[in-house]
Amino acid sequence: MDSKNSDDDWRVICEKDDLAESELKEFYVSEVSILLVRLSDRIFACQGICPHMDEPLSHGFIDGTLLTCSKHLWQWNLETGAPVGLAEMELSVLPVKVDATRVLVNINQLTNGGGAYTQEF
Repeated sequence: MDSKNSDDDWRVICEKDDLAESELKEFYVSEVSILLVRLSDRIFACQGICPHMDEPLSHGFIDGTLLTCSKHLWQWNLETGAPVGLAEMELSVLPVKVDATRVLVNINQLTNGGGAYTQEF
């Protein structure tokens, strides 16, 4: 198995039904903040703290797949982590798996860069 995506890196974050549509919900894994967003039948995961000024992204806003930080209005595409508009840094997005009832996130990407990850269910 690829060391970048080992079974040890996957963490159960919550139950699938814990996420309401378009809700920005913060969770912690080993004291690391992770933001989950459910958009229709897709769940996105990314770092939970704005890389600009350490603002919790759960205080922000979602419009489609555009995530906006509430503090200085930096924005990112949740599908890619790419900055939009004023934002100058990428957002680390995380691989997501959804089984029958649970949402699992691969936290390896928090320390090894971002990428485009989402899971439909």
